[in-house]
Amino acid sequence: MPRVSGLSDLFDQRLPINRKERYYTGTVLPMIVASDGFKHFGRFLALCGMPEVALLADPNSSNVQFLTEYGFEESLRDGAEERFCDPGGRDTPDLVVYVESEQSLLLGIEAKFFSRPSIADVRKQLDKQAQLLSIMANGVETQPLVQQVALLPAGLWDPMPEWINDDVPVLTWQQVAHDFRSVAPPYWIGVLDEALRRYDNLVSTTGSGQNRDAKILGQKILEDYSQGELKYKWMGREQGLNGQNLQHDISTGKWRTYEYEVRYDPLCGKRNWFPIADFIEKIKRKRIGTQLTAVIERQGDGYVALCPQLDIASQGDSVALAREKLKEALELFFETAGSEEVSRRLSGEV
Repeated sequence: MPRVSGLSDLFDQRLPINRKERYYTGTVLPMIVASDGFKHFGRFLALCGMPEVALLADPNSSNVQFLTEYGFEESLRDGAEERFCDPGGRDTPDLVVYVESEQSLLLGIEAKFFSRPSIADVRKQLDKQAQLLSIMANGVETQPLVQQVALLPAGLWDPMPEWINDDVPVLTWQQVAHDFRSVAPPYWIGVLDEALRRYDNLVSTTGSGQNRDAKILGQKILEDYSQGELKYKWMGREQGLNGQNLQHDISTGKWRTYEYEVRYDPLCGKRNWFPIADFIEKIKRKRIGTQLTAVIERQGDGYVALCPQLDIASQGDSVALAREKLKEALELFFETAGSEEVSRRLSGEV
């Protein structure tokens, strides 16, 4: 096998490029913006709309904290819990930078790369992190200038420039590559270039929340549907209508408190999506199933089990086996019969 050289050939013919977002926020970004002992970090601060201040990398005199994947709530130990309020959750900003200076700075970065989150999800995440940054700022007692930034690929940002509110500036990965190309380690600029070049081929085609118009609790779906007030017609669940996930939701009652993705219009070719009416029918069948009667009688050498409400019968060598066979027959009926057939049998029109 011929040897290859260069990042492009290596990613094409050896190990594929990493699609994990944490790789870019926890490795690639720090190697680019914090290289040479933070010598060029002022460029990054400027891109984020913050004033340039001197950063000292010597651990004995350093004035900077550079924290990737910052688990703030988990870090409130060893006396820190006395300085900060309880954040009330474990939200993890991709990058938090604190700089102690005459005007101290607190920067929070929420980054995306190959994922395609919904507008609602990003806004919700940014709102949580804004609260978290406020708690951090109050705890450090230096009244830092606080800035929150969304770091996105241009391919995600350009088609929807209104998805972030005006309080959160947007920085693109392309801007980072451009402004640091002449000063950052060439290898890491090269990795970022390769990822951006391949973006259209590697970006998630059905990212989390991309197809939904809203998320609603199952109980709320049932209530609004029953009252004719539900404006959505379709809903989604991984594995679809007959998948194990929805089956487990209904059998355990989890469906009442689970938030389902819903939308107005159908999606062609998306097996995870199905009509809300079919979901309602499954709920009704489950409820009916808990109220059905089984009549078991001995006939000859065996037993016959009958469900009089649906006129469905089965048989077995014992009471338990007859009951089990009837249960299987009822489950098969509810899986295959339409709603009209179910209603007809329950009304006695057999």
